Amino acid sequence: MLRYIIIRLLHTIPVMLGVTFLTFLLLSFAPSDPVTMKYLNMGVSGDAQVMEAEREELGLNDPLLVRYGRWLKNALKGDFGESVSHNHSVREEMLKRLPRTVLLAVWSLIITIVFAIPLGILSAVYKNRFADYFIRFLSFVGVSMPSFWLGMLLIYAFSIKLGMLPSISGNNAIGLIMPAITLAVWMTATYIRRLRANILEEINKDYVIGLLSKGIPQWKVNLKHVLPNALLSIITMFGMSIGSILGGATIVETVFSYQGVGKMAAEAVTARDYNLMQAYVVWMALIFVLVNLVVDILYRYLDPRIRLGEN
Repeated sequence: MLRYIIIRLLHTIPVMLGVTFLTFLLLSFAPSDPVTMKYLNMGVSGDAQVMEAEREELGLNDPLLVRYGRWLKNALKGDFGESVSHNHSVREEMLKRLPRTVLLAVWSLIITIVFAIPLGILSAVYKNRFADYFIRFLSFVGVSMPSFWLGMLLIYAFSIKLGMLPSISGNNAIGLIMPAITLAVWMTATYIRRLRANILEEINKDYVIGLLSKGIPQWKVNLKHVLPNALLSIITMFGMSIGSILGGATIVETVFSYQGVGKMAAEAVTARDYNLMQAYVVWMALIFVLVNLVVDILYRYLDPRIRLGEN
């Protein structure tokens, strides 16, 4: 297992290099540069000679590979440069926003697990009955609703009409309720549908019929055999959900003005804060790579049929 983990970690190196270089290349074609954006954010028009001198000092006139090599060297030290829109280091801004996104991710995933697993099991157990039809209807509605629309609907209902919750999320627990619910609704609906399908597929397999023929109770077979096997594919979805939320639920954070990394990324695009955008892309790539590694390890631990060479 240790050798497998080391090999997978080594595989992440070219992936990260490819992602960072491609992002750096695309940003180099942008119509402006950090010096230009610096003066635009200050609301003044800088002198052309002064601006050119600043570009030369920052090395912006150097060839692309030289600039990328310099950025990569600094990034490996944790230095992603200065944010022109926040007037301090990118690392400082990331460290300030990241805990808020982590907190949002934790609560939305807790809500998803609490509701998705019981409802998915209930829908499969009562197949083609009222409970199944009702749960499937709710999951269909949940999957169909765009996050931004659901977020605005919650704001209208609980902030404007009822006045129960703040429309703009702050640093308190109350401001976290609506963003967490908005993120959890789509994930819960998706997990219910997938879990129901997996359980129904497992129930019809030969090993279940064999266990039942030995006189083992249905509930015991479902609990010890059907459910663990049905949850295997859910692990992948769960891992990708973690990656998406930690990477920054940009739309939800923007709707609720929640100051996480997703909102930070949206602000960076608007302000053309290239250093901040580059750091966000690195964070996204790193999260998905590490989450995929954890998911693969869990798969191998939970399902011995999976071999190293299958990935």
